[in-house]
Amino acid sequence: MTRALQILKDAGLRKTPCRLQMLDLLLQEGRAISHSEFELHLEAIDRVTIYRTLHTFERKGLLHKVIDGQNQSKFALCSHSCDEKEHRDEHIHFHCENCDKTRCLDELGIPEIVLPVGYSAHRANYMIEGICAECVGAGT
Repeated sequence: MTRALQILKDAGLRKTPCRLQMLDLLLQEGRAISHSEFELHLEAIDRVTIYRTLHTFERKGLLHKVIDGQNQSKFALCSHSCDEKEHRDEHIHFHCENCDKTRCLDELGIPEIVLPVGYSAHRANYMIEGICAECVGAGT
């Protein structure tokens, strides 16, 4: 069984060509992907179906939304600890100013922030911008 198929099965979602292709793309790329990038890679799937699938995946705890350094929404696979009740993907994200790729740095948790009395945090988005290892290695 492919990993994409296993993810759908574990989430209790039906297997559809669109869902499988979108998960395969996320797994293959290993980074956050924008709606427009899904459209470019999956030309046979219309934009509304992609939008609905992203929404379903996010609601089921399979994806989390990342706002990159260019204020663009991108979507990345969640860790295994997320579900439809709660997202637990509070880690640092890195946006490369050279190649425009956004990656999750799962191994780096967001530093603990003590909010003022009366404030209640529901989600944190920690974005670092710079040049990724691939671009640095390529000498760009």
